[in-house]
This record gives sequence, structure tokens and C-alpha cells, in this order.
Amino acid sequence: MLRLIHHLLVMCVAGWLLASPSWASIALPDEDAAGAIRILDHWEVGYSDTASWQAVLADPSLAGFHAYNSAKDFRRAKNNWFRFNITNHSDAPITRIIDFDVNLPNEIELFYQTQAGDITHHLAGSDYRFDIRPIPYYRFHALPVNIPAQETLTVFLRIKNDYLAPVNPLLRTQTGFYKQTQFAASVSHTFMGVMVGVLLYLLFVILHSREYKTLTECCLFIASGIATVYIFNGFAFMRLPDDPDTQKTLFCIVLAVFLGLYPLLVRQIFDTPSQYPSINKGLLVFSVTAFSGIFTWTLIPFHMVVHLLSLLSLALGIFLVTTGIYMIAHKHPVGWPVTIAMSTFLLMSTASALGGSPNIPTSVFIRYGYEFGLTMQCLVLAFVVSDRIRQYRSTAAIQTQQAEIAAAQAAAKSDFLARMSHEIRTPMNGIIGMLDMLENTRLTDEQRKYLDITHTASNSLLHIINDILDYSKIEAGKVVLENIAFDPVKEVKRIAGIIQPQAEQKNLWFRLYFDDRIPPLVNGDPNRLAQILVNLLSNALKFTEQGEIRLEVTVRAAGKNPAGQERVTLGFLISDTGIGISREQQETLFTAFTQADSRITRIYGGSGLGLTICKELCQLMGGHLHLTSQPGQGTSVQVSLPFVISKKSPGTGNTQEMLALPDLTGMNVLLVEDNPINQQVIEHILATLKVNYTVAENGQVALEIMQQSPSFDVVLMDCEMPVMDGFTATRHIREQETPQGHHIPIIALTAHAIDSYRQRCFECGMDDYIAKPVRLQQLAKILNHWSGKKQGR
Repeated sequence: MLRLIHHLLVMCVAGWLLASPSWASIALPDEDAAGAIRILDHWEVGYSDTASWQAVLADPSLAGFHAYNSAKDFRRAKNNWFRFNITNHSDAPITRIIDFDVNLPNEIELFYQTQAGDITHHLAGSDYRFDIRPIPYYRFHALPVNIPAQETLTVFLRIKNDYLAPVNPLLRTQTGFYKQTQFAASVSHTFMGVMVGVLLYLLFVILHSREYKTLTECCLFIASGIATVYIFNGFAFMRLPDDPDTQKTLFCIVLAVFLGLYPLLVRQIFDTPSQYPSINKGLLVFSVTAFSGIFTWTLIPFHMVVHLLSLLSLALGIFLVTTGIYMIAHKHPVGWPVTIAMSTFLLMSTASALGGSPNIPTSVFIRYGYEFGLTMQCLVLAFVVSDRIRQYRSTAAIQTQQAEIAAAQAAAKSDFLARMSHEIRTPMNGIIGMLDMLENTRLTDEQRKYLDITHTASNSLLHIINDILDYSKIEAGKVVLENIAFDPVKEVKRIAGIIQPQAEQKNLWFRLYFDDRIPPLVNGDPNRLAQILVNLLSNALKFTEQGEIRLEVTVRAAGKNPAGQERVTLGFLISDTGIGISREQQETLFTAFTQADSRITRIYGGSGLGLTICKELCQLMGGHLHLTSQPGQGTSVQVSLPFVISKKSPGTGNTQEMLALPDLTGMNVLLVEDNPINQQVIEHILATLKVNYTVAENGQVALEIMQQSPSFDVVLMDCEMPVMDGFTATRHIREQETPQGHHIPIIALTAHAIDSYRQRCFECGMDDYIAKPVRLQQLAKILNHWSGKKQGR
């Protein structure tokens, strides 16, 4: 914080030096020692829109002069006439300066006649060029009065003022005028210097933080504020083209931009677009109205544009202060400082606008109220905006760090799942493969019974692995649903055939009920439906020790979908008389890797993923899952899934028939596999298919074999092997075969069953992919597909 303040102060000093050019200092002339003036105790004022200065000089009654009355004469008129006497009692002529506390009178006309008959006439004001002003002063309204020795002058002033600000002519000595000029220039440039310093600070923050939106709006706001001070006080008109119309146009544009940016900046500070939509609309209305002032000056007179922008600034100030109070009431973190700054700016600007009135005593704070309020506003806004940017960047850094941690965790989890899948599937391939081989041998009834139990256990283990991989796919959003025609009744009966023998082993009743209105064929994903029902029925079977398990399939709704297709919603109710689940336990029931009770894992086992996967799959299929349960009274799970009624004939549905094995006699296959058990399993499958095969225990051996005998039709390539893995071996094969002009199909044979590894296989040059455990028909289909695709390239 101290470093920030130090940098800001350094920038303010630099800004003051930049904003205070040498011409702002005016050398003070020596004041005559004998100089003395006497101003009458009151002005005489009058009003006339038609009389010329020559006519009034000849006949002052034309202006209707009368003693000034504050209650009567405190009003604006198009032409204000003033008359007063100045007496010089000294023996030498003296000069006095008429000055004003109003910055923008249209015309100031000064004339008087000496006793010798000499007439002096001067013009000044915003409607006249700089080069005709009697005093080369950066402001518009300094007029000299030269008083001969021992003489009294009657001085006349005509002031045309189209603006709302009142007029208050002041008479100063030359010394007093030049001191006031220096002081005013110093104060104005000091304020501008501070604002330039703030602007430089914000530009530094922009370059450092690269946060452009809010900071840019704040910089433009401050820059336009500096420009309004620069123009309003007359400094700019000494450097601009000496054309009053150009100067007025610039003033309108700068003031409109300043008023238009103010509400936009407040929108960003208070975050009204997302938090306070009603206030946001009001701010946008003010902003659009203010920006329209950029073009309004081309349609209506300049003084009317100034009036409208002045009224708009007052209304905007009141609206912003009210908004700030509202933010304070709602405990907005920057409500207090921003509201105080806006309130100060509004009060000081209003006091400055009224400061030219004869009824209001002039003070430094009133004379420079606009600059003071704007500077305070710019300082507060700069600190608030830069602090918000710092907080945003800090929050963004934390979020980025959290995202990186989450990504690292996700990558670690994916890597863990991939490794676990590979390590478990490799021996599972051997177990299931050997069981398949054993099933084709002669077995006694007792041996076949043991074989079936082993098959069930291995399938249960494979089911857990698939659950974990399915959950990983669901989390990554990579589950793709099929849309094929199937018979829902036949599919449910097939699933029931898996569960019923297990229920009979536990002496449980398994009841199955179908609604007569179920259509014969629907379009959907039968495999995912089976996965949901098997999971739910397995849970019911697991947690039920006596009583029954019931599966009811009903039609819950029918109609047409938006595409005009006939649709039916099927309800699947799975109920049991098991241990039940308490209300507290149900809250975590669908959380991944979580059991309702830690004792369940010890007693019943399971991964805690089944219900989570079922619920996610139901949602992906456009349905929903609802569970009701009470401890000791069982559990009911209602699944509702929509399906499109298929128009195909009943004979075209899914079948589970075995496909005829293709004739692959004489095909030459190179099997690259390091695991001895998996080698035996796949060798048995290849022998059953009458395929000629050669075995290599790693990728290096495979390369040596292919160099000696490159006439293989297909290569079955394991991915994870010692010495040289399958990915590296595949890349070497592709490099070696390119100049020879032929391409050998390489089939990935791996225990990895996730999409990232499938993609990795294709990227290294493999042509197809088989996930372990490998089945006879699956491998036969793949080999038959690629047997005729070996071709030169």
C-alpha cells in the first residue's frame, strides 16, 4: 500500500509538471504606489436586448439602470447592463481590471468616455476570437479600465450570457488580477496534474495486468475530465485554432463523452449488469443520452446544448448518488467510498456553477469546486478500479491454480483407471480365455457346475471394472448411446434369465410382470437398458435375504415427440423386501464411490458406483430414476425411460444368435504378446480359426521376425510390453514399410479399454483395436475384416 501511494505521488508530480506549461506563469507588473480606487457601494443594473453601446453611452436611460436589488435582480437575461463609477484621486493614471467568476459569457462589451471625450470600447467572451481580446489572458473575460489622474469615469458593461450560470463582475487592481491569475492557474494545473498522475498510474496498471475493459473506461473518463477542466478554464483555447465555433464544438464533445462514460464506469464498479438489472438500465439510458450530445450541437444552438448537458449532469449526479446509497444499504464492498466521492463531486460542481452569483460569497472551494470534486472522484475511482482488478487477478490466479489442480487430479485419476484396467484385464483375459477353452472340453456335471461358478465370479469382477470405466466415461461426457430397434419384453426376459437362477440360490421369489400395452419394438439402446436393470436387480438381490424381488414393466405415457414420431415412456419398477435404506443414508446414495453404510462394503462388497451410473445413464437417455426405501421394509426403484416406437416388423429385432465363424484357413498372423497365459488363450483361438501364427514376446522380437519374414497378413500387437512396447514397435514398422510400398494391418491387442488409449493406438499407426478379454467371435470378425485389406501403398 505504501509503495502504491509513493508511486502515485511521483506520478502526480510528473503530471503536474506536464500539465503546467511555462505560459501559465504571468510576470507581475509593478503596482503604482499612489494607486487608489473607490467603487460605489452598489452596482446599477439594467436590461435591454435592443440598445447598442453607442446609444446607451449617449442616453443611459435606454438600459433602464437602477440600484441593484438582490431579490429582484438575481436572474438571467439575454443582455445584462451594468453601470458604475471609478474615481482616481492620484496624480497619475491607473489601470484596473474587470474580471468575472463566470467562465463562459458569450459577449462582454466594455465602454466608457473620459472627460477629454476619448471613448474606449473593448470586446471579449466566448463568441470572439482570442486575438481581439484586449488582454492576452487564457480566460475569456479580462477587460482593462484606464483611469486618468484626478478623474471619475462612468463605466458601462454589457454582458450577453446564454448560460445558466449567474454573472458577477469584479474590479481588481493590476497586482490583484495577476496574483489571482497565477493562483488560479496554479490551482487548476495542480488538480489537472493530480488527474494526469492518476491517468498514468492506471495506464501502468493496464500494461501490467492486461485488464483492458474497466481500466480503459476509467482512463477515458479521467482523460475526458482533464479535458473538461482544460477547456472550461480556457487553457485549451490558446492552443486551438482561433475559431469560436471549433472551440464550442470541442467543448460539447468532451463534456458529452465525460457524462457518457461516467455511468458506464459506475456499471462496472457496482457490477449492475448481473446484480442490479433495473439500475443498469437507468445507467445505460443516461449514457446513451449523454453520448447523443456529441451530435446534438449540430441541430440546436450551442447554449441550449450546454443547458441540456448541465441539466443532464445534475440529474445523473442525483441518480448516481441515489444508486450509491442503495449500494451502501445492500452492503456493497465499495459502496461507501464511491458514494462519498460522487456526492462530493455533485455538491462541489453545483456550488462552483452557482459561485458566480453576487449572493454567494466566493471562496477557494467554491471557485475550484468542480476541479476539487472531479479530482477526488478520479482518485477514488482509480483506487477502487485498480483494487478490483487486483482482486480479480488474485481470484483468477486461485481459480487457475484450482483448475490446474483439478486437471492434474483428473489426469491422475484417468491414469489410475487406465493402469488398473490394464493390470486387471490382463489376468482376466487369461482367466476367461482359459474358461472358454475349458468349456469346450469334456466335463462331468460337477466340473461344469464349478466352471459355471468360476465364470460367474470372473464376470462379476469384469462387471466392477466396467462400472469404473463407465463412470469415467460419463464424467468425461464421452458416453455414446445406440439407437437400434429391439423388443423390450424380450430384452427384459433375457435379463431376468440372468437374475432368476441367482435368486433361486438364495431361496428368493423372483416375480416378473409386463403391461399388455408394451409395443413389440422400440428404438433405443438395449445394452444401456440392460446395464441399468442388471445393476438395480443385482443390488436388490444383494441386499435381500428373504422374501421376494419384483420387476414390473408398464407403459407410463404415450404420445408423439416434437418430430411427430410415436413415443412411449416405459416404467421399470424394481422392488425388494431387503434391508432398506434410511433417509439420511439416501442423501449420499448416488454419490460416486460411496456406500450408504460403511458396513455394507464389508458385508456385501461392491464399488459404490452402480446407482450413480444408473442415474447418470437414465438422464442421458432422457428419463429419470426415483428411489423410495425404509429400513427393514425394503426398497423400490422406479425408472422411467422414453422410447420411440419402431415401425419395423417384429422379426427384425436384436438377436443373440451366434455368428458363423469365417474361413480364415491359411492366414498368416504375427502375435506380439508378453503374457504367457494370454499367449496360450489367443493361440487357442487362432488355432480354432485355423490361422497360421507366429509368437513374439515383445516389440523388439517382432521387428526382428518381420525383417526375416515380412509376409504376415495381420499383426496382433499388445501395447504394454517390456523391452519395446507396442506403440514404439508399430512406429518402427511403419517407418520400415514406407519405402517398400506395402502396408501390414496392425491390430491393437490391449487391456486398456478407454478412448484415450484407443486414440493413441491410431495415432502411432495401428489400424484397429481389440480390448481384452478377447473372445473367439470378436477376434474372428476383426481378422476376417482385415484379411482382404493388405495392400501396397
